[in-house]
Amino acid sequence: EWRERQRRDCRARRGSEQRRLETVVRAREAIDDEYNEKKQKNIEENRRHESAYLATRNDTTSGTVWDRAMREMDLSNLKANRNVRDTTRLKQLMLDLKKDSKAPETIVSV
Repeated sequence: EWRERQRRDCRARRGSEQRRLETVVRAREAIDDEYNEKKQKNIEENRRHESAYLATRNDTTSGTVWDRAMREMDLSNLKANRNVRDTTRLKQLMLDLKKDSKAPETIVSV
C-alpha cells in the first residue's frame, strides 16, 4: 500500500513539474513576443522620424542658413554632463547670427 502511495506521489510530482516547465516555456515565449513587438515598433518609429528629419534637413529653400543651422543644433542644457565641452558661447553666437538681419546668408559660395 505504501508503494502504491509513493508511485501516486511520484506521478503527481512529475505532472506538476511538467506543468511548471510548460508554464515557464509559455512565459518565455510571451516575453520574447512582447520584446520583438516593442523592437519592431521602435524600428518603425525611428524610420518615420528619420524620413521626416531628412525631408526638413534637405530643404535648403526655407529660411536662412542660420535658421537651418539652428534646427540642427541641440539647444538643451548640457551643463549637467561634465564630460562634454561647454558650447554655450557658440550657441549664443549662432542665435545672434540668426537674429541679425545683416548676417551673411551663405558661408561658402557654390
